[in-house]
Amino acid sequence: MNEVTILATGGEERFSKTPDVPCMTELGFPMAQYVTRGYAFKAGTDSAIINYWSDKIGEVCENEAFLKEADSLGLPIVYMNHEEAQEDAKTEMATYQEKFGDK
Repeated sequence: MNEVTILATGGEERFSKTPDVPCMTELGFPMAQYVTRGYAFKAGTDSAIINYWSDKIGEVCENEAFLKEADSLGLPIVYMNHEEAQEDAKTEMATYQEKFGDK
């Protein structure tokens, strides 16, 4: 009664914590789904402030204790600085618009 059956994972490859569970692309779905987390700043924020926080978040994402805790929770950490994250968001949005239209 207290069991969960995982049908698939959202990545493009199988997740190491659940190696027997197929990923979405294996099942024929043409795109992967990830949960992206990040921070946003008000338009016009000084780039020095953005760079500072981008660097600080990068430091956290390299911290061994943080990475160990994230791994124990099954949370893969993929750090992107603010410029990489903006490009990734644009690419993701373009994919959604291509698949689902501009609505």
